[in-house]
Amino acid sequence: MKNILGKIKIVFLYIFIKIYFYIFDSKIMKNDKFGLTYYVWKDTRPIDTFLNKIRTDDTTVILVIKEIIKNDLIKNQKNIFFDVGAYIGIITLVFNKYCNKGTEIHSFEPFRKNFLRLKENINLNKISSIYLNNQALGDKKELVTLEDPKDPGMTKIVKKNFDNVKGSLHHDISSDSLESYVLKNNISNINLIKIDTEGYDYKVLKGSKNLLKNNQIDYLIVEYMHLTDDSNEVLRILKTNGYKIFYLLRNEGKLTDDISKINLSKSNILNILAISPIKNQTIISQLKI
Repeated sequence: MKNILGKIKIVFLYIFIKIYFYIFDSKIMKNDKFGLTYYVWKDTRPIDTFLNKIRTDDTTVILVIKEIIKNDLIKNQKNIFFDVGAYIGIITLVFNKYCNKGTEIHSFEPFRKNFLRLKENINLNKISSIYLNNQALGDKKELVTLEDPKDPGMTKIVKKNFDNVKGSLHHDISSDSLESYVLKNNISNINLIKIDTEGYDYKVLKGSKNLLKNNQIDYLIVEYMHLTDDSNEVLRILKTNGYKIFYLLRNEGKLTDDISKINLSKSNILNILAISPIKNQTIISQLKI
């Protein structure tokens, strides 16, 4: 009986959300599974968000961030976090929720529509000590072109030849390297950086060459698509600089350093965790399989 009532409740909730977003453009999600509050818009997969009580469907990323903050970061000391490809700011909000007061957060979102929504979510939570950047990060200073798809979460940097992306809108945005940004802002060390730039992640790492070489980035969480050229290059860059690689199992709250242990037909890997060779790898032991 409880199962039947539960299913009926979900159906009515689904219908309500469908009708609501047919009429209105946005709605506030209050206290999701991780205690976060933020706006959700009708083109940001709102039905999944409200049915599952969480905006991202990869909760493992958030659990890994919590584990790193709990076990490694020094209390009462300014820690520095980067969110590259911030979208509407969920990981930025996670950094703010679980870190010390005085933590410095640098968020980057090149797509203007997403950037304005990111600002709305930051203002909603009244977050200070945050630097919002409406720009891209890559391997050099240049103008890059963004594709504007129907799903704003899939916005990506594309080549100037648009023959293979017919029907999409495009606009240019400035891009710079992470090293250049760090130098301008007198940052000597990054505690944790999340990079999710829809296939441009290896470019961000190329623009971080000396930071990686000198172990000035403690932890990186990077988007990963198995056996693609871009992700293979990401792995090559990180391993060349001595970083230990762990594969995050989507939504399972687990990770592994041995991909052969994973049944890839049943488990999706969307991200990797890279740990600097000067850091203690046992801090994530609670999540390791």
